[in-house]
Amino acid sequence: MKYLLLAYTPAAEWDAATADVPSEEALAAFATYQKLERELIASGEFVTSEGLGHPAVSTTVHRKGDKVVATDGPFAELKGGQTKYERKGQ
Repeated sequence: MKYLLLAYTPAAEWDAATADVPSEEALAAFATYQKLERELIASGEFVTSEGLGHPAVSTTVHRKGDKVVATDGPFAELKGGQTKYERKGQ
């Protein structure tokens, strides 16, 4: 079975001007994610991992009835990423 993990940070807490100076909390969270990713790679379960674009430069396109609707941001208030992994035998 394949799984999709979504990670996000409220956009109000993400600022491109300060992205090079992450908070201690952000560093700890990323270290935890990196550990998980290493475990998934080691077990052969890792499929892929990618970051989502910042809401200011992202658009989500979806169908609503017979129309196609574009919405700013993957989620208007979030920035994050996704990781796909597959568990064998589940």
